[in-house]
Amino acid sequence: MASDRGPDSFLEDFSPLSQALVGAQMERREHAMSASNVYITIENEKCFKCFDSAFAEGHGNMGISFALDEIRGMETFRNICVLAQDYSSTMSTTEIKNKFFFGSFDNIKIIWDYCILSKLEQDSSSEERDEGDEMQLDIFNQLEKFYLRHKTFPAHMADDILDLFRYYTARDVILEASKHLENIVDETQVDSEKDDMDTEIVIHDNAFDTLSSVEVFLPEI
Repeated sequence: MASDRGPDSFLEDFSPLSQALVGAQMERREHAMSASNVYITIENEKCFKCFDSAFAEGHGNMGISFALDEIRGMETFRNICVLAQDYSSTMSTTEIKNKFFFGSFDNIKIIWDYCILSKLEQDSSSEERDEGDEMQLDIFNQLEKFYLRHKTFPAHMADDILDLFRYYTARDVILEASKHLENIVDETQVDSEKDDMDTEIVIHDNAFDTLSSVEVFLPEI
C-alpha cells in the first residue's frame, strides 16, 4: 500500500540525531556548490571571485566622509558589521566567515570599498600610529597590491581581511565616541559661559540696585 505522505515528510522517519546528520550533509553539499561559484584559481592559487571596487583608483570628486556615510547606511554593510563582531557561540567560525564574505553577492566589494575609504581617511588625519596600526596597514598594502593586479584577493588571506575590517570598524567607533565627547565638552562650555554671563548680569543688577539705594539715602543725610 502506497504511503499518503508527501516527499517533504521523509525526515519524520529519522531520529533527531539522524536528522542532524542529514542536515549537516545537505549543508556541506550546498556549501560545496556555492564555493564553486565564489572561488577561482589564479596562477595556481585559490582566490575569491573577481569584483570591481568603486574606489580602487581613487574617490574622484566624492568626499571621503560622504562616501563612507553612504556605505555605512547600506543594510548589507550593517549585516556585515554584525557578523564581524559576532564572538558568540551561536555560529561556528566557518559559518561566520562564509556569511561575512558570501552573505550577499556584493559583500566583498562593500568590505573592500569601506577599507579603502577608511585607509584614505586615516592617511589624511594627524593621528599617531602604533605597532598594531602599522601591522594592519601592512595587511592593507598586501591586499591592495594583489587586488590592483588581479581584481580580487587570495583566499588564504580571508582571516586578514576579516581582521582588517574589524580594525577599521573599531576605529570608526572610537572616532565617533571622541566626536560625541567633544560635542558634550563644547555644550558644557557653552552652558558654563552662559551661566557665568547670567551670574555677571545678576551681580551687575544687584550693584545698580545697591547704588540706587545709596543715592536715595545720601540726600537724606
